[in-house]
Amino acid sequence: MEINVSNSPFHEGEQYIQEKLGVRERMETFGQRVIRDHLPKQHREFYHQLSFLLAGHADSSGQVWASILCGEPGFISTLDEYRIQINTKPLPGDPLGNSLATGLQVGFLGIELPTRRRNRFSATLSETSETGFELTIDQTFGNCPQYIQSRNIKARADQPQIAIEKLTCFDEATIALIEQADTFFVASHSGESVAGQASGADVSHRGGKPGFVRIDDNRTLTIPDYLGNNHFNTLGNFQVNSAAGLLFIDFERGDVVSLTGHAEVLWQESDIEHFKGAERAWQFKVTRLVRMVGVLPFVFDFDNYAPTTEITGTWLAAEAQKKSQKKLHTWQDYRLVKVEQESLNVKAFYLSPVTGVKAAFEAGQFLTLKGNVGGQSLIRTYTLASSPHDEHYRIAIKREANGVFSNYMHNELAVGDIIQCKAPRGDFYIDPLEERPAILLAGGIGITPILSMVRHCILDITRTRHLRELYVFCSARTSQERSFYDELNQLAARSQGLMKVYWALTDPQGAQPGLDYQVHGRLDAEVLKAALRLDNYQVFICGPQSYMQSMYDMCLGLGIGDDNIFAEAFGPGAIVRAAIQSTQPAAKDAEQALITFEKSQVEQEWTPEQGTLLEFAEQHGLTPDFGCRNGSCGSCVVEKKAGNVNYRQQPQCDFDSDCEIVLCCARPAASDDGRLAEVTIDC
Repeated sequence: MEINVSNSPFHEGEQYIQEKLGVRERMETFGQRVIRDHLPKQHREFYHQLSFLLAGHADSSGQVWASILCGEPGFISTLDEYRIQINTKPLPGDPLGNSLATGLQVGFLGIELPTRRRNRFSATLSETSETGFELTIDQTFGNCPQYIQSRNIKARADQPQIAIEKLTCFDEATIALIEQADTFFVASHSGESVAGQASGADVSHRGGKPGFVRIDDNRTLTIPDYLGNNHFNTLGNFQVNSAAGLLFIDFERGDVVSLTGHAEVLWQESDIEHFKGAERAWQFKVTRLVRMVGVLPFVFDFDNYAPTTEITGTWLAAEAQKKSQKKLHTWQDYRLVKVEQESLNVKAFYLSPVTGVKAAFEAGQFLTLKGNVGGQSLIRTYTLASSPHDEHYRIAIKREANGVFSNYMHNELAVGDIIQCKAPRGDFYIDPLEERPAILLAGGIGITPILSMVRHCILDITRTRHLRELYVFCSARTSQERSFYDELNQLAARSQGLMKVYWALTDPQGAQPGLDYQVHGRLDAEVLKAALRLDNYQVFICGPQSYMQSMYDMCLGLGIGDDNIFAEAFGPGAIVRAAIQSTQPAAKDAEQALITFEKSQVEQEWTPEQGTLLEFAEQHGLTPDFGCRNGSCGSCVVEKKAGNVNYRQQPQCDFDSDCEIVLCCARPAASDDGRLAEVTIDC
């Protein structure tokens, strides 16, 4: 694709970062569709109902500031789709008050904290009056609700005396506010305008757990950068103009602290790899700050953290994780905190490091244990059955008749006891972000890494907004001997139809076919062919050596390439591999698409990791009707207004493919001419 830079909605700083991170072409195509030069009707209505609006600007000396403008709902009005009127004045002490003049470029963020809805626009000031000012729209676009903490606005019960304080570094009060902050706002500016390039001011939201902003000294802050919309407006501005402004709000007291200074993206920040959820970091150095005490006409009650915030970390936790990584190959004390009977001969053991710092791991890896059994030090490895997001390590151990260590764990180790472990390791793990569907084959106690992989894929969807298609086949002798039956079925129920579980029993002993299990006997190729559609799969296998070998040979016979089959034998022995290359064709889905839900007035970018159009709709807060999630019932059939879709799983319900779409199975199809795929549906 040849990119027309002169018509780009992104300037050179944004383009540089998009290119550096491998999203340049995709974002250019998408940006030209969703970044507008006018306010859509739903945005105009949204701003009209707000009680406050965030703003970012550069003053006459080039210093950038973030501000908050307040008023009764309706103080923001649109004269038409290109002009907006703001009928309020900046807060006392706010530097914006000295900058309002014709030609000023201002970036705005409208945010509705209770619903986590937000939209942004940039504009140029065209007229001022005694009551406010008017602006002409430059750019508008919507934002997703990630990392926004829900809060409810309320009128203040008191009318405190307003005080304005000006400083050149952080004092104790400012440090205390930043240390407890779970939200702040950052303003940036692209600097001098360049002909043919997007330019101007911007203000955006940042959220995390208290402690996500690190105070390095009395002038310097370091901030993690999480997964976002890939526009990179803020970091892109930093790339061409380091001037920046931060705004911290004391939501309970109604105080505001505005900082101006300079920011830099830390591409080589080594500590960020230990910060849960962070992709990179940036640093801010303050030159001036203004504290405005008692200026807000309202305060806020905290409601809850965003789901995306819940799975992020803090700098304190990152530092502890960094220290723990240095001890990966040393024995550490772990406390047994819980034991559960999982099946007839299997118990699950929950372990927590005495230090309180759980080393990071990949789903599917194993934990090494050392115990004093009968006066002898014995070492064993057990695959983890937990997700990296879980609070504790969990292993599942089958009691063997002559198993010295397994009997020690089952009979002698009690809750509260200490056992030594080495941090998880191993090469058998899954990538939740891989686009290809996965087949997971578990024989007996080999279910443990398979469960870890499944839990990771399901629980990580909040952060990544992506869930792999998973087909899980579990084999056991009897229903009493299978482990994690209920848990796997519950995870499948949470998967929005993208995970399917099949149970095989060689000796059902009264279990009900179709209800308690799906396969009587050993798993074979016919079962897999009946359950799976034609696709390009990765396969993960774990179990006894004979099971591993038979499953491996079966997958090769189905045409799955050796390089797409990953196996870890539970116990001694390894499979004998062949070198057969996969010839399965890849599905011809779009790599990127613009999806418009006409009734709901939602227009968003789709990428393959976001799944079917039903899953995509749900991720963006919509609630279409659905029943089966596999194309059988037809409950999710909607009218197609424009565009084309593919069906990896062909729907069995009746529908007119020319003018209808089955949402639960549909994915946007690639366009024939290489342009951005577009699908419009009546939903």
